[in-house]
This record gives sequence, C-alpha cells and structure tokens, in this order.
Amino acid sequence: MEQIILFQVAQREEEQIRRLASVKKISVTNRDSSHAAGTLAELCAGKDNGPLPALEKIPDSSLMLFCDVTEKHFDKLLFEMRMKNVSVDYKAVLTPSNRQWTIPQLLRELERERSQIMKGN
Repeated sequence: MEQIILFQVAQREEEQIRRLASVKKISVTNRDSSHAAGTLAELCAGKDNGPLPALEKIPDSSLMLFCDVTEKHFDKLLFEMRMKNVSVDYKAVLTPSNRQWTIPQLLRELERERSQIMKGN
C-alpha cells in the first residue's frame, strides 16, 4: 500500500500534501513525538509504538517519508509540491538500509548529509 508518513509538518503543508496524495490514492499519516516510537518499517506498517523516549533529542525539522510509493507517483507528487510551493525540510524513502532506524535517527542522518553537501564534500 502506498503511504506517506509526515512528521512535524505544518498544517498548511499537510493539507496540501493530503490533497495531492488523495488523487493518487496514497494514504497520508501525520505523526508527532507522541506517536513516533519504533522503526521506520513499523511506522510504515501502521504500528503505533507510543511516544519517543523523553531523553531522545528530536531535530526540529519536518519530514516526509515515502513508504512503497511508486516511482511515477513519487515523481509526480514532488513536481506538484514544487509547483504549489509546498515545503518540507526533508523527504526520504523507506529503504532496506534505513528500515530499522527511528525518525530521530533518520532526521540526524539527513541533516548530516545536508551539512556535507553544503560544505562541498
């Protein structure tokens, strides 16, 4: 099932993403720290493992995680988001490499990658 998990996405962006995704029959779920524990694979499977541990530092960035979204839908959705100026800090795809990560782990890795790119490495 094609699905998008949103984390810390502003309401305006969430509404626009939901509209764009509904045309493609893509399910959209919004998670916050009170419902974001567990691995990315578990979140994409619809499991609610409750809140993240209180000690876990969560980056303030917004995240859009694509779970089993076809390449055609992925490309069209990103294009439509650009055309409508829908902004999300990070967009990621569930992969075999990141399926056991948590949302904070993924956000930290995306921030690290962005920092490396900005430094020119």
